[in-house]
Amino acid sequence: MNNPIIKELQFQKEKQNGGIERWKAEYDETVRHLTAICTDRVDHICSRFTDNLAPYLQFVRIEALAPCDYPNGIDDNGVFLEFEIDLMAKKVILFRSGHLWITDADRERYPKCRYLAMRSMPEIAENDHGVKKFRKQGYKTAGQLAEKMSDYWSKVIDAAERHSGPYPYDKR
Repeated sequence: MNNPIIKELQFQKEKQNGGIERWKAEYDETVRHLTAICTDRVDHICSRFTDNLAPYLQFVRIEALAPCDYPNGIDDNGVFLEFEIDLMAKKVILFRSGHLWITDADRERYPKCRYLAMRSMPEIAENDHGVKKFRKQGYKTAGQLAEKMSDYWSKVIDAAERHSGPYPYDKR
């Protein structure tokens, strides 16, 4: 389904058959499940269904920091994972993530970190703690989707805490 013309035709067919309302209901149910499951080390979950050019593509952001604690006041410096959900194809992928400050041990172990200030949370989890990369995955129900995102969140946030301590504060 890489052909954009075919994808557009499928989108138009879904749109005519009430796809947007169905996608919104599924998205809201996913966020509800995620909010119920992800209570440990989560400050807030950013979600908003947007009816834009591609309403079947939605984003959910799980954030560990309160907005007042973002480094340098920049929300992209927070401790978060943002997932892209394709509601038409029933697929999810990690879209972007937060970063942690590089330690002196990182600078010694990884030559490429010598001139950097931060490393991404999934990179730390994968390279230093053996967490598998979150690849594009399919799902059947909103509950299953929330479970996949929550499981990956717990593994990555555990690795982040092992890497830098309870950054910037302990939420347990």
